[in-house]
Amino acid sequence: MKRTIPVLILLIFSAVLPVQASITSQDELAAVLRVIYPGVELRRMGTEAWIRLRQGAEMPIGAHDSLRTDERGRALIWFADGVEMLLLPLTEQEITRFEPDGASFSLISTLATGRVIVTNTGAAQMFKVETDRLLIMPDAAHVAISVEDGAVRVVVASGSVVAGYGDAEIELAAHDGLRMTDEPEIAHDLPTPASFAHLDSALDSCPGTALATIRDSVNVRQGPGDGYAIIGEYVNGAPVEIVATTARSDRYRVRYRSSFGWMVSNGVISNCRDLPVLPYDTVEIVYGVIEPTLDDFRLLEPFFGGFLDDQIFYPR
Repeated sequence: MKRTIPVLILLIFSAVLPVQASITSQDELAAVLRVIYPGVELRRMGTEAWIRLRQGAEMPIGAHDSLRTDERGRALIWFADGVEMLLLPLTEQEITRFEPDGASFSLISTLATGRVIVTNTGAAQMFKVETDRLLIMPDAAHVAISVEDGAVRVVVASGSVVAGYGDAEIELAAHDGLRMTDEPEIAHDLPTPASFAHLDSALDSCPGTALATIRDSVNVRQGPGDGYAIIGEYVNGAPVEIVATTARSDRYRVRYRSSFGWMVSNGVISNCRDLPVLPYDTVEIVYGVIEPTLDDFRLLEPFFGGFLDDQIFYPR
């Protein structure tokens, strides 16, 4: 045992060296990172290794540092005064550029995949979030951005946002949403809270009304079949937003809270036609927020509501 101790110390020391060397090699540090929930990894500028960070860890990060989260991980980044970014599960992003200029600064963050919530009080002289389809510029805004399922989605809770693509720009105000695939699709007057599912439903859904034949409510399940878990219900008479069906039209995919679920089609009154058809093995998986903090709620509530509003997104 005595002979293994120096080896362990050497391994730990060598693992720390690249991180420290990377920090000192950066002229300016862009932000402070805090790990809210475990499952967060950091890759320093000029290195290839991803380093797993413990819950509660706080550290400076700078230009060309990258972060990623797993199915549960969550991290909060403070970019100087007035700019914050909350990384939700299954997200990867890089601080592409940070240039301080007196009391202000210029910042570009590249979102490769996943979901982030951003607030900007106007402290940044230039603030941009790059994605594969859009260049998003939040101006004193509170905005949610996702890069998932082949689309970029933007939901604005307050302030204004300019989204650029090619030589064109789109201006978004509070309660607007934008989904970008091959062409931009815009929704206005989104409710509060408004998630990415609300945006998709506003663009795609057909209206219906819940009406059970035996009970006073209709179950909402995780998938299109009785074998899937029940995640909630719609009481009789409640409006239902239908976005897809199955090959036999016996189930409807509907928006449920900040996500989606499935209902029996004979439990919904509707006149929907030509709905997209999804396979019977479609399963709705929500990578939500575990053990939310006050900072989480402050940033998330305009999009996902509070703890009691959505127990799918905030699992106990």
